[in-house]
Amino acid sequence: MATDVPWAKGDGEGAEATGAAEALLLLVTGRTAAALPRLAGPGTAELTRRS
Repeated sequence: MATDVPWAKGDGEGAEATGAAEALLLLVTGRTAAALPRLAGPGTAELTRRS
């Protein structure tokens, strides 16, 4: 979920990762290493594990 604009991606299932839209766009375009330090929330642990 974006914290700076009204935007969210996903189906509402699973742990949430929040951050600025820029960080979320990095994440969804595969730039996980660049996105992770800019994200917060319980979903970041899962993202870290997967990367």
